[in-house]
Amino acid sequence: MTVEELMLTEIPVVNDFDSVQEVAEFLSRRKLEGACVLDLEQNLIGYFSLNEFFQKLVSDINAKSSSKRNFPKLLIKKIREIGDQEISDYMTEDFVSLTTVQDEYDLLDLFLTTNQELIPVMKDKRVVGILGKARFFEAVLKS
Repeated sequence: MTVEELMLTEIPVVNDFDSVQEVAEFLSRRKLEGACVLDLEQNLIGYFSLNEFFQKLVSDINAKSSSKRNFPKLLIKKIREIGDQEISDYMTEDFVSLTTVQDEYDLLDLFLTTNQELIPVMKDKRVVGILGKARFFEAVLKS
């Protein structure tokens, strides 16, 4: 199967200027762990991952404080402090994507070698679809 046959065309995207708070609300409403980040021209410029977001915050706090006792309070304080910041400050520009002509084996390889929750699908430098592990799992069982 090709990626184009597997992909979902309802793509979770946020804008690079959206606030952390707005993205949190968007992800929560859709029960997602990540989203593609687009610029004003609708170019894919990054990927926001809740896993990477929390890892970055934890790393930053650990670098500044050796106290394990206050860690939960420090983390919650940090989250509250950054709600108004742009999501582009927390997206990763180092993400993987697939093209529509790649196959299910390429997709499986990415799922096994990255922590990315969703894999954007590109055609002519535009995001045309998205693939997650649940969709892949379902498609393989049905084939």
